Amino acid sequence: MRYGPALAPKWKGGQPGGPKHGEQISALAPANLMTNTEKLIDLVVDVFLIDPREFHLDLRREQIETWDSLGVVSLAVGVQETFGHHFTQDEAMGITGIRDIIKVLQARGISFDE
Repeated sequence: MRYGPALAPKWKGGQPGGPKHGEQISALAPANLMTNTEKLIDLVVDVFLIDPREFHLDLRREQIETWDSLGVVSLAVGVQETFGHHFTQDEAMGITGIRDIIKVLQARGISFDE
């Protein structure tokens, strides 16, 4: 995962030399405390290397320069890791924007707080 300066990892107690096993504390909320929308935002920002301020639910593929064929694969892997859903080839190729991702995941029982 890439981090901007404000999101650089924080370590318990500010210990120099990095964390001991399991001690990383992120500036972001732990994944189990994040909403699915927040997880999707983090995923899209990370996969497509966009500024978080550019993200919105109506964002479309043609608006993101890095959303190319490799981006589709990276997005599919990220969705699998984040939400546990493996896109079918038709699902992956049919996604033209953020709302399409949400629709596919909602059809699989994953809720979003829009």
